[in-house]
Parts: sequence; C-alpha cells; structure tokens
Amino acid sequence: MNNAVFGKTMENIHKHRVVKLKNQWEGRYGASNYIASPNFHSRAIFNNNLVAIELNKSEICFNKALCIHIPSLIYEVQCEDVYTQIIENYLEKFDTSDYALDNPYNLPLVNKKVLGLMKYECNGSIMTHFIGLRSKMYSILIEGKQCIKKSKGVKSNVKCIGLKELFNQNYTMSIVLNNQKLLKSI
Repeated sequence: MNNAVFGKTMENIHKHRVVKLKNQWEGRYGASNYIASPNFHSRAIFNNNLVAIELNKSEICFNKALCIHIPSLIYEVQCEDVYTQIIENYLEKFDTSDYALDNPYNLPLVNKKVLGLMKYECNGSIMTHFIGLRSKMYSILIEGKQCIKKSKGVKSNVKCIGLKELFNQNYTMSIVLNNQKLLKSI
C-alpha cells in the first residue's frame, strides 16, 4: 500500500490523455465535432462504425501531491517536552522499537515494523539541521556531529566512492546557490 501511495504521487498529470470513442460521425457529440475542436490532437479509425479521437487537455486539475516520501516526513515541533507529549497522546502512532531499552525518555518499545506509523530516524538524538533536495534525497545533521545522508537512485559503486565527499555543505550549496556537484566515473 505504501508503494502504491508513493507511485500515485509521482504520476505526471500533464501526460494524461483525453480519448473519445465515437460510433457516429455527425451530430453534436459526433466525431466531426471533436475533430473540428481547437484541442484536437489525432484520430484513429478502427472500422466504419468506430473512431478514437485524442484531444489535448484544455485544463489540468492538480489534485495530487506533487512530491511526497511517506517515510521521510520532517516535523518541527515546539513544546516543552515532545517525548512526554508522545507518550501521553500519540504513542499508538509511533514505531519506537529502535530506541535503546534504557532510553532517557522512558519510551516503551512498541509497534515494531507496523506499516503506516511514524518512526524517528535519529532514535532519540537531537536533529539540528535538515536539507531536503528531493524525494528520497536528504541530509540530516545530528547533535554530536553525526550526519545521515540519503540519496536513492545513486548507484551503489558511486555511493561507496563518492558519498564520503557528499558532505552536508554540498546539500546546502545545492539548495541555497543552486550549485551542483558532478561525479563522473572513468
């Protein structure tokens, strides 16, 4: 189900087609009327009684999210103690199974690998900086100078060699200055 949701958000609405199948030539809703319209694109005649007419879209309805990656939603929460709020009100909506048994927030280890639940990738460490370039490509700085970098779609041999050079500054430069780094293999 999660992959289906992601796939529906990645659909290109501009590529959807409007096709009319007509079995009559004359009349208000006949094939000749659609061919004479300004948004006519092409036609295919199957036999004497059936014509397919493709029309260009006259309007596009943006009714889908443009880009979303369900497992990587980032929230900025402002409250006194977010972990107390989670335990008291929202524990059933979180997968806390990756926390240590003796975590300082007293979070119980529940909901292991349940689909659709939120999971904190840093496991109790404080996230200090986040740069999201696109879906499944982001960099997170964690308190204590640890850095998590995700770049789905980059080949594994490039990741092994080049990901050491993909510092958080490169992600920041890409977003602020629109400056990209290019890694080429020889």
